[in-house]
Amino acid sequence: MAIFGSPAGTGPYYVQPRILARTEIIERTIFVAGSETGVPKITKVDMGGQAQTLSEKDFFDQLSRASPDYADGLRSFFDRCKSMGCETQLRKQFSLYVDSPIGGRLNLGAVRKDGFVEVWGVGRLDQQLGEPIGHRYMEHIVA
Repeated sequence: MAIFGSPAGTGPYYVQPRILARTEIIERTIFVAGSETGVPKITKVDMGGQAQTLSEKDFFDQLSRASPDYADGLRSFFDRCKSMGCETQLRKQFSLYVDSPIGGRLNLGAVRKDGFVEVWGVGRLDQQLGEPIGHRYMEHIVA
């Protein structure tokens, strides 16, 4: 934290936190109440969406420009993958990982902001595993 004070070293002191944090957009549910007859009633309810980081919002906004249904489809796909033990990570693209049976993580593929999907890396362990798991995975993805 940065601490600022008088040159004499006496107070008051001003403390400026410098904490690295991820900013999230949190959408809330809003109830709009109105009264035409004197009795309040709810006239509109806006449901908040899933909290997401600014980076995720930017990613999905750009993905929607490639095709309007891509963003919802990818969110649904990632939810299914997460329920099976996969992990997603967003950097310049969204990558999908799973724990490797011999330790570490396997990259199952990545989705770019323009909607293109890249599948690579998973076949590199076929020789160590003694069977072509990665090769079969990539053939399945292509099919």
